[in-house]
This record gives sequence, C-alpha cells and structure tokens, in this order.
Amino acid sequence: MSIEPPLFDTVIGIDCATKPENTGLAIARRVDGAWRLCDVQDGRRDGDPADAVAAWTPDGHRILIALDAPLGWPARMSPTLRHHRAGDRISAAPDLMFARETDRHVYATYGKKPLDVGADRIARTALAALVLLDAVRARTGCAVPLWWGEGSAGAPGSAHVAALEVYPAGTLRAHGVHAKGYKKVHNGPGRRAVATLLADRMLLPVDFDVSRLGDDAIDAALCVLAGVDVAEGRAIGPTLEQRSVSRTEGWIWVRSPVDLDPSPGRGERT
Repeated sequence: MSIEPPLFDTVIGIDCATKPENTGLAIARRVDGAWRLCDVQDGRRDGDPADAVAAWTPDGHRILIALDAPLGWPARMSPTLRHHRAGDRISAAPDLMFARETDRHVYATYGKKPLDVGADRIARTALAALVLLDAVRARTGCAVPLWWGEGSAGAPGSAHVAALEVYPAGTLRAHGVHAKGYKKVHNGPGRRAVATLLADRMLLPVDFDVSRLGDDAIDAALCVLAGVDVAEGRAIGPTLEQRSVSRTEGWIWVRSPVDLDPSPGRGERT
C-alpha cells in the first residue's frame, strides 16, 4: 500500500553514461492517485539529455531526478592520496579506498555489489552524471539539491526539484525480481520480468514494448521505479551513523526488501 500523499508527484529516471547516445531517459507522473509512465527514451546523438530533463521540470510540480550513477567518491580516498608519492606504501584497506559505505550497505542488504567508483570505469560515468546534473541546474534555474529524506535540506518544501542516486540492479533485487540477462536478450524471460514489475507498479504507455527498447531506456524506467519507491516512502536511507559520511560519498536509495516491512520513516531508516 502506497503512502499518501507521495513526497513527489513526478519522477525522472536517468541511466547515466559518458555519451548522450547512451543516456536513457524516462519520466512518470502521479495522476489521479496512480503513477503513469509517460515517456521512455533511448539516448540520441542529436540531443542534450539536460534539455530533455529541463523540459520535464515545469513549475508547480514536486520533481525527483533519479540517476543511475555514483554521485560521490569514498571519503577515505582524498585524504589518503593527498600526500602520497609514487612508490610509497598505502596502508588504507582497498575496500575503504575504493568502495563507499552505501556500496557496502547495498551488498550486505541485497546481495548486489555496485561497481567501485574509486577503482572501476564507472568513475567516468560518475563524472558525466555530475556534469549532467549541473547542466540541469543551469537549464532550470533550480538548485536541485540531493535528497536526504523528508525534512532535510532539499525537501520539496524548499526546492521543487531534488535528485538522488539509484541502482537498478538493487531495485530489482529489492522487489524480489530475478531478471538475469534482461540486457542481453530483449525477448527473454528477464526482460519480460522487468516489464511485469513495471506494469505492476505503474500505468504504462499503450505502445510500451520492452523488447523494442534499448538497454539504456529500460534502466531509465527502472530508475523511475526506484524514484517512485522513494516518493512513496519505501526506500532505505542512511542511519544516524551513516549520515555524515553519506553527505560526502553519496547514498544509493533502494526500497526495503520485499520480505521486510516498508520503512516507516518516509525515506529514512529509523
């Protein structure tokens, strides 16, 4: 059962990439008490994703932008490397240097390990995501703060657009959906499982066909679903102990696992 009213009435999902043609976009709006997936787009060479997002952010709506990319780096990385010289020993544990607290939380809770932003090529996507987010701020004239939970700086009461980090693979696991291979076989059972999940949670366009959409568009739709979970107060936020470091490193918002009760904190774990 969803919580009324939702924290946001519009969710924009972005499957981030280093190139516009690989950046998927999707949007859902809350209409007559139900979420409606209004548009899903594969990346295009002839368009700027920031322009499309800006066109979807009119005044008068409470808008959440859900990005599939890390929005911060491990807190231990910067101070450890600040005075390092080539050839010197580094004593910090690799997991603390390259992975974030939120990555460890997702792995422990859902059994899915996000790529290490401090060590993997995902770092380039993270940089591109921050550039895109800054471009959205410039196009819309909105501060677009990161969302930290209801009542925090960046809540809809202080800005009509907020943003956060999501993780489609974690969202699928949280919903109890096994969609192995959904990016490889467009007509396979994994892709159909994704379609069923989306249809269970949102009204889909009449012409919606997951077998014809690219992987980037599908992940953008899953970003929307992750954002809807946040809007309905079902996602797990950082604990009191995790909040300080998460402001530096970022936080992946994923709904409570289906075998657990939804979080009563409307976006924050109590």
